[in-house]
Parts: sequence; structure tokens; C-alpha cells
Amino acid sequence: MERVIKFRGKRIDNGEWVTGHYSEGSPSHHYITNPDGSVWVVNPETISQFTERVDKEGKEIYGGDIIRYSWSRGKTKSGECIAAVVWNDLYGYYHLSINETVVNDFAVLNYMKRNGIVIGKVFSNPELLK
Repeated sequence: MERVIKFRGKRIDNGEWVTGHYSEGSPSHHYITNPDGSVWVVNPETISQFTERVDKEGKEIYGGDIIRYSWSRGKTKSGECIAAVVWNDLYGYYHLSINETVVNDFAVLNYMKRNGIVIGKVFSNPELLK
């Protein structure tokens, strides 16, 4: 299976989120290029990479997404969490973070496909993390 490498960024001209190949033309110009050849200038603070995971609705999960997921531990403990998807530079993988504390190693969260949903983006909806 081939790895899918693509990025997402928020367009500077109209605020729309776009996905595709990322490139930096200069420190002040960052671009997302769509496979059809469209090129957009994007806000560099919003650029994030696709994690190669999808939520239970089939929506692609990117770094900077906010996820709501349920969990259970045996028959007596269960709950719901809201966490940010964050890149870990030290270990080289995505993880879920609540208040900057790692709650799960994202590399093993394959159950997100049946148990989690993207509810927003850190860049657009920071209030969801409060």
C-alpha cells in the first residue's frame, strides 16, 4: 500500500480550506497545489499534513483537527473525550492531546475509523478544546 502524502491549508484570499501538495516559495509565500493544477497561497500557520486516517464518517484527519471520540474500559468505565491531533517531533507520529498532554499514541488509533469524529480545527475552532 502506497503512502498518501498531502497537506491542508487555509487560503489567504478567501479563507477556504484546500488540500494538495505543499510548497514554500519564500518565507512569506506558502502554496497548496491541487492535483488539477490549481495553486493557492495559504496561511503558513494553518498548514497541516494528512494523517492517513479517516474518522467514522470517512472524513480525512489532518494535524490540527479536533476529534471527539468515545472510549470504554471493560464494562464499568466509559466516556467521551475531545482532543487535538498533534505531531510529535521527538517520536515522529501523530498523537491526541488534551491541554497539551498526550492522551493516546495516534499511530495505534486505528479504531478512530469506527469511534471518532472530526468536529473542528484548532486554527478555526479553538473554543472546542476548552
